[in-house]
Amino acid sequence: NFLDEGLDAFVPSAISPLWQVYTSRSWTGLPIYKDNDFNKDDPEYTKAYSKVDRGLLKFTKAVYEWTFDEENQEEGIDLNPAVIESLAKGYFGGLATQLSNLAKVGGMIAGEQEFDWRNIPIGNRLFKSGDERTKEKRVQNEYYENIEKLDFLQSRERRLKKTIIGASVPEKDKFEAQKDWETMQGSETYKKYQQFKLYKKQADQLYKLMKANGSTEELEKRMMGAQEAANKAVR
Repeated sequence: NFLDEGLDAFVPSAISPLWQVYTSRSWTGLPIYKDNDFNKDDPEYTKAYSKVDRGLLKFTKAVYEWTFDEENQEEGIDLNPAVIESLAKGYFGGLATQLSNLAKVGGMIAGEQEFDWRNIPIGNRLFKSGDERTKEKRVQNEYYENIEKLDFLQSRERRLKKTIIGASVPEKDKFEAQKDWETMQGSETYKKYQQFKLYKKQADQLYKLMKANGSTEELEKRMMGAQEAANKAVR
């Protein structure tokens, strides 16, 4: 499909579902499961998003725990419920999708799964809703764009300061640089990005904490909150 991007355009349809789970990216461009620096050694069932079929999640967790070797501390059969769900939908199409949706409706009724219009037959045609992956992608894309803007501002600030204190820089250039720096510091954009830096510092600290001690759902939410607050500071 040459409408796809990059290598995806050259992947035959027959192996497209396998390629998607290998790259952890669905045809919509959203990640299929959580894959980051913090969860490399975690069991696969912990990498599934909250919207995954709860029955599959319980099954893969049970299989892992049943086959885990406590004495030798060797992991058991490690299956990812999001991968199984994605492959089933990719190769069995509408039938697997409808069965999965019906199972999720049962989970919502039982209070085991969050309500989501996309899992309601017919309702998913009338109402559109995003999930945590949609929000996560949007927040992170905006956050990294803002980091690029911050890098630009800091780079320009360094250049201006270097000109101002430069021993061999002509006085005229120093004067112009001083004016530009003062104008820059007085701008709303500069002030907003100073606030952005404070929230970025929080996000960086949380990242280091997760890198050192492993990720948890609570830490991920806190880091996402810091990134979202940083984005709001410069809007």
